[in-house]
Amino acid sequence: MTKLNDPLSMMVITKDSMYLHQAMVHPERNEFLKHIVKQVITYQKFKHWQKVPIKNISVEIKVSMVLCRKCKIGTSEVSEYKAKLYSKNMV
Repeated sequence: MTKLNDPLSMMVITKDSMYLHQAMVHPERNEFLKHIVKQVITYQKFKHWQKVPIKNISVEIKVSMVLCRKCKIGTSEVSEYKAKLYSKNMV
C-alpha cells in the first residue's frame, strides 16, 4: 500500500490560510461567510465578548479575521473550513 493510498495518510491535512479581504474575493467566498457567521454566533453563545459603550473605550482594539481551508493530502479535497477572530488590546 502506497503512502497516499493508506487511509491514515488521508487524515493528515494541510492548511490554506487567508485574511478576510483575501477570502472575500476567493471562489469559495460563500463557504467562508457561513463559517464567519458560525464563529460570531459561538462567541455570543459562550459570552466571549460584551457590548461596551463607545465613550468608555480608551484603547484601540485591533482585530483580524483569519480564514482557513483544511485540505486532504493526496486529493486536495477541502475537508473543513474555519474562521478565527483575533484581537489585540482588549478592553
